[in-house]
Amino acid sequence: MVAVSTISVSVELVFANYTNANFIPAMTLSVSEGTKAFEILEMASQQNPCYRFQFQTFSIGRFITRICCLEQDPSADFYWLLYKNGQLSHLGVDVLTPANGDTITFKYQNV
Repeated sequence: MVAVSTISVSVELVFANYTNANFIPAMTLSVSEGTKAFEILEMASQQNPCYRFQFQTFSIGRFITRICCLEQDPSADFYWLLYKNGQLSHLGVDVLTPANGDTITFKYQNV
């Protein structure tokens, strides 16, 4: 049996260009190596209720539609986007696998 390493990953919520947002502290989680961003958000939501979220499932994977009671707003072009270490991720929450020390950011922003 192969042992799975535990890594440390930070997760944070950022509200870009949204004036009604509260400050939500980032948190650092210990997760198994290979844990996907979706699972990390699930773990964060168990520790802090503001990280609770909703999603829709499409053929290409899950899409986060609401975090911290703040729902995407297509009429205003506001969506939840996924970043890794400050860079917009080209991978979705079902695919993105952070490494030890990475920061995963869920950013509510106008696109």
